[in-house]
Amino acid sequence: MVLGQIAGDAKSNEIPAVRDLLKAFTDQAGAVITVDALHTQSDTAQAITSRHADYVMTGKANMPTLYKQLKKLP
Repeated sequence: MVLGQIAGDAKSNEIPAVRDLLKAFTDQAGAVITVDALHTQSDTAQAITSRHADYVMTGKANMPTLYKQLKKLP
């Protein structure tokens, strides 16, 4: 279910736009936010957890340290 969307700035990309979108929802406690691999950023994760929500993010090989850590998980 899509709960909201915003247009990104033409001179930017969608990474800061998703953080702006998160600010639009005042009560995210207990929510699970899903984002695609582009948003697998520590700042985005911090923005979500600071609102007492959890996240599901995609880890890809272009982030080798994170990818190796994820591959070790069961």
